[in-house]
Amino acid sequence: MSAFDRYDRQFYEARCDGSLQSARAIAPIILNYFPVRSVVDIGCGIGTWLKVFEENGVPYILGIDGPHVDQNMLVIQQEKVLAADL
Repeated sequence: MSAFDRYDRQFYEARCDGSLQSARAIAPIILNYFPVRSVVDIGCGIGTWLKVFEENGVPYILGIDGPHVDQNMLVIQQEKVLAADL
């Protein structure tokens, strides 16, 4: 069993709503203090935090996570995610 086997569809589905709620509470605060034009999220999972930054007008986003992430579950465009074994 791989260490990444626990990061399956159920793992991301169980956390998606909570992650979006957290990002929607925190991202506007960050953007209020910093003129953010780009965000890189290392360990982005399915991209929930990046989705919220993009919704809030950040024009450039990039997510980096392992190749174990199911690309069909992404909540952002697939071309904005880099699969890498860090």
